[in-house]
Amino acid sequence: MKLKNHFLYFKKAFFHPRVIIFMLIGTAVMFLTFLTDDNALELAISGMATVFIGIGVNNLTSLETHAKDEQKLKSKMGHTLKVMEIVQSRIKIIHQELNKENCFKMKTELGELEQILSLSIGLIKDEDSLN
Repeated sequence: MKLKNHFLYFKKAFFHPRVIIFMLIGTAVMFLTFLTDDNALELAISGMATVFIGIGVNNLTSLETHAKDEQKLKSKMGHTLKVMEIVQSRIKIIHQELNKENCFKMKTELGELEQILSLSIGLIKDEDSLN
């Protein structure tokens, strides 16, 4: 299943206009070498073809890098959203306890909230340093 997903992604990225156009131009230029008998001209033509194919491969890897960056960003946003939901639920608990005048429980809840927030800040900083 995972291999199928990778193949479908590669197929989608390979047939992207920024990739396939340069690959086709490079391939077409490479076939021009069959029309010549001069070795120096064949080397020059294949060099030009290599440039076009290289541009296509570079565009392909830039698309893959962009997709990985988007995946990291989605993951980071998901973690941040979960932490914010936890903080919101704890704040609701503290707000309800304010009506009961239970200061000790509020103090422990606020301490836990502070730990959760410092943990989430540390995770976000660690993810940024990995880039």
